Amino acid sequence: YQLSVRIPPTASGFSARDAHLFVPSGWLRDPSATRPVVEMMMGQPGNPTLGATLDALHGLGDDRLAQAPFVLVVDQLGAIDKNPPCADTSAGKLDTYLSKDVPAWIDANLPASRDRTQRVIAGFSHGGECAVYLAAKHPEKWGAVIDVSGPDKPGEHRPVFTRNTYFGGDQAAFESTWPANVLASRDYPQPTVGIFVTGQEDGHFR
Repeated sequence: YQLSVRIPPTASGFSARDAHLFVPSGWLRDPSATRPVVEMMMGQPGNPTLGATLDALHGLGDDRLAQAPFVLVVDQLGAIDKNPPCADTSAGKLDTYLSKDVPAWIDANLPASRDRTQRVIAGFSHGGECAVYLAAKHPEKWGAVIDVSGPDKPGEHRPVFTRNTYFGGDQAAFESTWPANVLASRDYPQPTVGIFVTGQEDGHFR
C-alpha cells in the first residue's frame, strides 16, 4: 500500500513537495504492533516517490515484504531542479525540516517505534550525502544510516559555487557540514550502524 502525504514544515518553513509512504502488507494484516521506519531521500534531480525503492522492496519476496518497515520518501530538494545542502542555509532550513518536521510527522501519524535503533535515515546520491550528514549530526534520532553512492560533501562537483551560494563564502561554515568532519567531532551511542553502497563500475564513488 502506498500513498502521498503532506508533511507540514512547522519548525523549518521549508517548501517541500509531498512525500510518499510505503505501508507494509504485514502491518495492514496486524496493525496492533509498531514497525521500524526508514526516512528515505532521492538523488538530484529527482522526485520524492517510491520508484526504485518500491521495486527493491517487492524484490524481497512476499514473506519478507510483509515484515518490511514503513518507508517514507521525503523531499530534500524542494524542486526537481534545485540542489540545496542538507544543512540550514540560505536555501532553507533543510536540516530542521528533515530532523524535526519529518520525525514529528512520523511520531504523530505512524505506529512507528520510538526506539532510535528502529529508525533509519537513507538516501541515494544527493540523498545519501544528506543521510550521512543527518545521522552524524543527530545520532539520538537514527540508529542506522544507508548511503547509496552519496558524495562526501554538499555540492561535491561544484564546491566553490556551493560555498559561495549557500554559505556566504564562509569556508569554515561549509566544512562544518561535511559528513566526515561531523563524524570526527563526537562519539556515538551504540549500536549505531552505517551502510555505504555503490555500484561495482562506479569508480568515482567507490
